[in-house]
Amino acid sequence: MFNRSQPSRYRCDLITDRYIFSGEIDSGGPLLRYLDDEERAAIRLVNVTANLLDPAISSMSSFSHDEMMVLKDYTVLIRIGDPNALGSRELGTEREKLLVYTERFVIQGLFHTSPDRNRLLDIFEGPTGRWVAVSDAVLHPLIPTTKAAPMTTKRMLLNKTAIQFFHTAKA
Repeated sequence: MFNRSQPSRYRCDLITDRYIFSGEIDSGGPLLRYLDDEERAAIRLVNVTANLLDPAISSMSSFSHDEMMVLKDYTVLIRIGDPNALGSRELGTEREKLLVYTERFVIQGLFHTSPDRNRLLDIFEGPTGRWVAVSDAVLHPLIPTTKAAPMTTKRMLLNKTAIQFFHTAKA
């Protein structure tokens, strides 16, 4: 059972390789529990505005809808509007400053892990789910976009399957 005082909707920007979806994730409870549920292939967004990251390539560059489902497999990252939406359990107590490369972005930030982790790779391996929490993140676009993605964020979740490679960041 989850804490009833915890919200069931989370304001966010969900980013794929092509679109940025701004709306609310309707989780019905704790956010990470909803996102890590392997029975769910998609993330339910409500009150959504979608913008193509490069609107010059399609007439469908921007649209809105009351409800939309975005497949987890295509979700690169989720910028969370409320930095307190993830609790200390989800964030862990240790952080590692990394540069992580995806198809469209280089993400620099503090990646959360637990004190038991002693290898860089442990952040991305093991039974910790599909998502890794990142604090104080900066997104550096690798592909020029006319619709700017959020360039900085206090808290985000990165889909581990979107990661191509990573390394520690210089202090």
